[in-house]
Amino acid sequence: MRRTTVFTKRYHALEFERMNEEWMKEGYEKRFDDFAAELQEELCLAVDEQFGVSPEWREVKLWPAVQRIFTRGLNRVLVGFPLCRDESFLETMRRFAIDMPFQGLFITLVPEVLKPIFAPLISWNARRDTEAGIRYCTPTIQDYLEANQTPTSEKPTNILQWIIEASAATGDASQLEANRMGHRMMILNFNLVQGGSIPFSTVLSDICNGEHAASTFSRLRDEATSVLASTKIWDRTTISKLVLVDSAIRESMRWSDFGLFALPRRVNSPGITLDSGICVPPGVHIEVPMHSIHMDDRFYADAGTFQPFRFTDGTSASRSAVTLDESFLGFGYGKNACPGRFFGSHVMKVVLAYLVMNYDMEFGDEEPPMKTIWEYRIPRESTTIKIRRRMQARNYT
Repeated sequence: MRRTTVFTKRYHALEFERMNEEWMKEGYEKRFDDFAAELQEELCLAVDEQFGVSPEWREVKLWPAVQRIFTRGLNRVLVGFPLCRDESFLETMRRFAIDMPFQGLFITLVPEVLKPIFAPLISWNARRDTEAGIRYCTPTIQDYLEANQTPTSEKPTNILQWIIEASAATGDASQLEANRMGHRMMILNFNLVQGGSIPFSTVLSDICNGEHAASTFSRLRDEATSVLASTKIWDRTTISKLVLVDSAIRESMRWSDFGLFALPRRVNSPGITLDSGICVPPGVHIEVPMHSIHMDDRFYADAGTFQPFRFTDGTSASRSAVTLDESFLGFGYGKNACPGRFFGSHVMKVVLAYLVMNYDMEFGDEEPPMKTIWEYRIPRESTTIKIRRRMQARNYT
């Protein structure tokens, strides 16, 4: 939390986090299916745009393509038309989602006394894209705010509208300022685009490489075809039937986790005493060794191998991709676990199902290495895949 707050406090991050958590917890359960069809349509169109519709093999840089798929698809339900298809707006959102966390990380390395000097320089790219993104969003936000003044007007079904309703319910007029609303949409873009594109890039890379890649891909295709081929709208209930896809996502998030550590905390006064008897004084920064836990044979049989269906075939205890436990920290743990994991998991399953049904991929013998920056592990931008459109592909949009 410290990294986000230091970097974004001028962007009303604290107010946003509270509202974001409320929507993610309640909106997904109560209102998500209202826009499931629109989300599906835009994600599928974005996949076609990035991977092509030609039956000829082509080579694509994986992570940038996935970033653009998620940015376009998610903004269909964030801000709707026409912004979700505005190339300049989408590229601004993508850059912001990538630049913000790394520039925030560099800022934390600067001594406090020097932050007023160096933080604005380090964060220049993200601040530029923030202001540009808000300029793009402001006319749409103002239109929405005006429409909400008329009780009889038809309201759009997207997240911006829901955030406006939640802001109005606070009774605080400042929460409805267009600029503040724009900042919230920027941070929400970051949370969803960055939080989805990194794990999905590793999911796709993991299932397409290794000695069992061909059989893995085939089983995922068979399941997706069986569950979805005769269904026009892929809502929550339908997508929840993709148990093999779900297991592959959870296993990839274990095997190709996003960092060496997780659950960063700073000890409050008067300190804590661990079960081992070790006393940790206040002010100390502590984290959990996530990668070591995920690679521990005490928790996962043959933990050093990627087994995409381990959570469905009895190799490990049956768990969904979003289930929290002490040996799987991909979405955090406890009361501060990621509130958007249900939404993010749904998006990943929609994209993966559409891909395996409509595209062929060339499989590799070995997993491409991830890039490690300090304690973080991210996909390499140079990692490529070979892909082509299937001749018998169907249109699900």
